[in-house]
Amino acid sequence: MAFKKRSKTSLSLADKVEKMSKNDSNKDEAEWKLSVDGQGNGAAVIRFLPHKLGEEYAPFIKTINHGFNVGNRWFIENCPTTHGEQCPVCTSNSELWATETTANKAIASTRKRKISYWANILVLKDSTNPDCENKVFKYRFGVKILEKITAASRGNAELDEPEIDVTCVYDGANFSLKAKTENKQRSYDESKFGISAPLYKGDETKLEEVFNALHDIDTINDAKNFKDYATLEKEFNTFLGASGKKSIKPASEELPSDDEMDDDEMDDLLNSSNESDEIEVDDDEIKVDDEPKNQKKSSAAKKQAPKPSDDEMDDLDDLDALLSEL
Repeated sequence: MAFKKRSKTSLSLADKVEKMSKNDSNKDEAEWKLSVDGQGNGAAVIRFLPHKLGEEYAPFIKTINHGFNVGNRWFIENCPTTHGEQCPVCTSNSELWATETTANKAIASTRKRKISYWANILVLKDSTNPDCENKVFKYRFGVKILEKITAASRGNAELDEPEIDVTCVYDGANFSLKAKTENKQRSYDESKFGISAPLYKGDETKLEEVFNALHDIDTINDAKNFKDYATLEKEFNTFLGASGKKSIKPASEELPSDDEMDDDEMDDLLNSSNESDEIEVDDDEIKVDDEPKNQKKSSAAKKQAPKPSDDEMDDLDDLDALLSEL
């Protein structure tokens, strides 16, 4: 093989470097995200879909993680309580909370669990990204949207609003997703479901195409995406050592309430991270300009330990009850 002169039509070195820099090797092409303009506003029409394995399975999965910073360093990891196992970060939070001091409680609150949800959706209208239209994607969303799904599934007899299984392709409903930013806070309050109507007017050929395109969202919570307790504990302690660990009193079972995040919070954290071992985490409610630029993310960790206490899991059980009604 011999060297060749660059042709006039080939990309310049500067263009190649720019293209390489823009390539996001960690981007999941199967995940759809609502695009927003410079003011933080955006809109699209989507349809929530049933589980790939059938209607007997919950159409959504719940994920829990920790994401917080100390100075210009970030700690972002999946939380073992997703699988009902004990988490060293939650244990540390319990210890901090037990001191009953304002400063330690504030630290525990910043480190508390973040909860979000995943579903299969069909994008019906996305004017910013028309290539996404009529395609099935994985979609991550927060408790605000889950509440709208739950409200639609229950209906309102007083207002003559029927119960709607919004994930049903025959009797479900399209969802007008609207993001609006005011005072640097993004809200999805104006999002709403339309009337019940069959997807694609019940065209079986198109519905079969949608069915065949469904993603296995259960793999998001696969055990391989969670570190064992010992590893998580070691990395968490290393992070605290670098950040300055606070002395604490013995642990209690009490914990700060969980954070139920809106749809863009953890994206900002992951997109700003400069390490290559990023993991999938989740989202629901943060100031739009709170984006940590060029900041380090720490990995985190777990070990075989006793199950979490009943008190620690109370909030998670409440959310499971919401999902079980759908």
